[in-house]
Amino acid sequence: MDLPDPLQKMVDSLTRLPSLGPRTAERLALFLVNDLSGVRQSLGKALVGLDKVKTCEECFNLTTDNICVVCKDQEREGRSLCVVEKVTDLLAIEKTGQYKGRYFVLGGVIDPLNGLGPEELRVPRLLEKIKKDKVREVLLAVNPTIEGEATVIYLKKEVEKVLEGKVKMSRLGRGIPTGGDLAFADMSTLLRSLENREEI
Repeated sequence: MDLPDPLQKMVDSLTRLPSLGPRTAERLALFLVNDLSGVRQSLGKALVGLDKVKTCEECFNLTTDNICVVCKDQEREGRSLCVVEKVTDLLAIEKTGQYKGRYFVLGGVIDPLNGLGPEELRVPRLLEKIKKDKVREVLLAVNPTIEGEATVIYLKKEVEKVLEGKVKMSRLGRGIPTGGDLAFADMSTLLRSLENREEI
């Protein structure tokens, strides 16, 4: 039996979300159709509200303004810059409450097999920010994968080329296992990694 067209469109839309198969999408769509608690209305409003979210002009974090709350925070240590792959990594580090500097979201790591070279990342903007903000420490908080390691080596060379060794470069300590993902690391592991960051 075919589902009514609006319901089928909802199922098709839901299956485009990560980790959501057709059966789960169908169950969710049917729940929303029969929803008596107002979830459908609040979800609809929340989805429309997503149109207001954009990237920060300074660090590429998510915000509804031109500049995110972290970049606006005058209490932050402006000379310390933590470079992360994606916003979920920034959020994971923020939850520890241990890092008091600013961030820069690189937009991924060097991954030739998936068509991501250095030119696809925000490296020129990163170098520009380091110079403009007179950054003294760059913490490379990328995931400890082969691609992450290649990215660390590349960024270290690029930063040293531009700033001739005037910036301390460090990375998270080895509390994060190789192949792990920052967004899924537990709080104590992340805390240990931040406290034991290594100079590179």
